[in-house]
Amino acid sequence: MIDKITAYICRNSELKENDAEKIQYALTAIFNDLSKFIVLLILFSLIGKERYFIFSSIILLSIRGFSGGVHFDTTIKCFAFTALIFIITSIIAPFYFRTFYVVYYIVAALSLLIITIKSPSPSVNRPIRSEKRRQRLKVLATLFTAAWVVVLFYCVKDVELFNCGLSAIVLQAIQLLIPKR
Repeated sequence: MIDKITAYICRNSELKENDAEKIQYALTAIFNDLSKFIVLLILFSLIGKERYFIFSSIILLSIRGFSGGVHFDTTIKCFAFTALIFIITSIIAPFYFRTFYVVYYIVAALSLLIITIKSPSPSVNRPIRSEKRRQRLKVLATLFTAAWVVVLFYCVKDVELFNCGLSAIVLQAIQLLIPKR
């Protein structure tokens, strides 16, 4: 199906040869991510955790799109890692006990610092060649992370939702510390 869509786009537009590869890669990534999201949404809905899943998805997507993160060479590995991330943010993290605010502040500050320093961390299949683009992605990753930290600390009063959101930011930061293969 992706091949047919790519061929249709190429036939009906004036693209270069290597643009077809980029289109195919983008369509494959979109299809895989959408498929993962739908399957996970159904699974988390079945166990009554869709609220946490959607909230952590929004946070992760808004930061990861600019900061990058861990990438896998197969769809199964990617799905398993993604499922693990959402099990942590949507099932485990919401039920952590409330701790001292200073711990939350330190964890949030360290996560923001890691994301600021280590972003962007692109896929090997999609390297960043422009320094201007690299800097723009770094700034956007930092701004989105900072915005979410502010939202969590000043707008989210539900402890379970707060823990869900903060764990999403922490896990995104941890991904950036994992060395590339």
